Amino acid sequence: MKIEHYISILMCLTLTSCKGQIDDINRAHEIVEQAKQEIRTEEFQSEQRKIQNSESTKNSFIEQIENSNSDELIKSKNEVLAISDSLKEILVNSKELLIAKHGLDENGNIKNESEIKHVNQVFIKENRAKKIKQQFIAFEKEFLDVLSHYKFGFTNEDIPLKLNLFMEKEGKSWEAYTFQDMPTMALLPVISKLNNDVILTELLILEKLVSRMSTDDNK
Repeated sequence: MKIEHYISILMCLTLTSCKGQIDDINRAHEIVEQAKQEIRTEEFQSEQRKIQNSESTKNSFIEQIENSNSDELIKSKNEVLAISDSLKEILVNSKELLIAKHGLDENGNIKNESEIKHVNQVFIKENRAKKIKQQFIAFEKEFLDVLSHYKFGFTNEDIPLKLNLFMEKEGKSWEAYTFQDMPTMALLPVISKLNNDVILTELLILEKLVSRMSTDDNK
């Protein structure tokens, strides 16, 4: 399903759950408008192309690093892959668990995907959202440690993998803000977005490691 369709679904579901609360309605409109603006940007389109070609690009980077015969670069490459695999695993497992709670109809579509109870159970009551947050924060630091080792000068603002925790300054948890009372239909693109952030960060760091090869060769 195209992201534009997800946005429309998210807006409808959010407005339906607002139950007349004006602040929530306004927030829903803001989220939708921001998303619509984002998908029109060249940056977004470029990211989508990277995601579509991510597997072949990653394999190319891996092959180049392996052929460099640099133990240091190969070790860093393995660290990056291990981190990203762990993050992708918890997201994939979470998605599969959520879908299993709903079940599929005879056409392979998720049953009752507008319900919120399974999201609340899996991500809030079972603390899966908290685990995702903890892993993202911890592994964001580990990604940056790899970049810092080679003095690339990256900060957490320079990598796609970062959680926007602005709501915590207002006394709300990221877990509740992102997952609580969210219909499965609207949450699936959120999980996809997190997974894409992992992939883009993985590609970014592998690319920087490859660039390091030419720098080392010139020494």
